[in-house]
Amino acid sequence: MDRHADVQRKIRERLVELLARMPGVQLNVAEEPRIDGVAPDLTIDVTYLGRRYLLLVEVKTLASRRALLQTAQGLEALAPALDVATEHLGVLGVPHIGPALSRECRRLGIGYVDTAGNAHLALGPIYIDVSGLRSKPREHALVSVFAPKSSRIVRALLAQATGVATQAELVELTGISHALASRVVGLLTSEGLVEREGLGIKCADPSALLDLWVDSYRTRRIRWDTWHVAHEDSLALARLISSLLNRADVPAVFTGLLPASLQAPYVISDMLHLYADDGYEDALREAGARPVTGAGALRVNSPPWDEGVSMLASKHEDVPMAHPVQVYLDLTRLRGRGEEAATVYRERVLGY
Repeated sequence: MDRHADVQRKIRERLVELLARMPGVQLNVAEEPRIDGVAPDLTIDVTYLGRRYLLLVEVKTLASRRALLQTAQGLEALAPALDVATEHLGVLGVPHIGPALSRECRRLGIGYVDTAGNAHLALGPIYIDVSGLRSKPREHALVSVFAPKSSRIVRALLAQATGVATQAELVELTGISHALASRVVGLLTSEGLVEREGLGIKCADPSALLDLWVDSYRTRRIRWDTWHVAHEDSLALARLISSLLNRADVPAVFTGLLPASLQAPYVISDMLHLYADDGYEDALREAGARPVTGAGALRVNSPPWDEGVSMLASKHEDVPMAHPVQVYLDLTRLRGRGEEAATVYRERVLGY
């Protein structure tokens, strides 16, 4: 079964499951029906409370603004052939729907559903709104783009989400080869996530690109060594550790909840996450920390899983912080408060 067919099967199953929860509903599902020469991927004829409603579903293997635009255009092409007496709703079906794309769907009056069962359908008395379900990691053509070195290009593009850079500038910033940069940019361009403006390259859909990276990043194996240190002020501790690491000439940046608490004050936590090069241990011991096997207030990844984690880092309150894109990625891996913090941080700091 090809990728599109597999996604379409799952979207059909999720829609039937969701609609079947309404008491007395009757459903008739058609795959790729012809409506005046135009064929949506699915139509679901719904009879509910004595009236007929029609869902017109376009299935895409990649959630992006381009996919949403194609769905809207398809609905517009179908409109003249539809029975004016039958209320209808265009629906976008994708593997995973992110927050920005879901908001855009709502703004345009288009329904959505993903393979995990997250959905928004509003049509007459039919109202279904499901969120917060996590989908399984997806296999897609862009998997290789999120490998450590390749993802540096993604990081650079997201860091300047509204700007334009040449490929030569991206190579200089990321330290990867021209050949690898060209391949990554080509893959992203083919999926409509990146577009060219003359010699320049810009991110066409930063929200969709970030959602895809989050999916891949959650499955990455990153080892965090745990340290215990008694402290009352996380920022003061981070300043002390930064000073000691700087004196020892050990590059390091903080990520996760501490940067989030400084840049989006809603987020509060005493947990510290640190990316540090080899040789950091003496500095931590001088700060009063000791390695432990259980819970601890300080977690260290060393050496960092990729040099890209410190790309575009900056100082806040005299503490080196990873770029907001990296901070957000690490927040999404933290259960509970971390996921809540990620939502707030993305909205207030990244903005896409």
